[in-house]
Amino acid sequence: MSTRATYEFSLGDKTTYCYKHHDGYPEGAAEWLKGVRTAEDFIRKNEGVEIAESHDIHGDTEYRYKITAHREGETIWVQKRLNDYHWEVIFCGSAELFQEYYGCGGSKIGIN
Repeated sequence: MSTRATYEFSLGDKTTYCYKHHDGYPEGAAEWLKGVRTAEDFIRKNEGVEIAESHDIHGDTEYRYKITAHREGETIWVQKRLNDYHWEVIFCGSAELFQEYYGCGGSKIGIN
């Protein structure tokens, strides 16, 4: 499925953007991001990843991910496109919580 997404990796003062042409919905991204801390990890682990200039470089993306690494782990922000000009934050939390919520076999916290 061609659900396009961009991924922003921030580590200290270094920010790198990546683009992946398919499976960019959160359940797919959970697989791509499992065990990943940096853009280099993301590129090594996943085929078909391109370096991008920004989130805005590809106008057809449906999701944006921002992964910020810090001493305690990683924080992930996820935005979903509402229309050409508006994005909605659908997740903000730790990488562990992201995996628990969207990962394979995840519990979908808060959903019965």
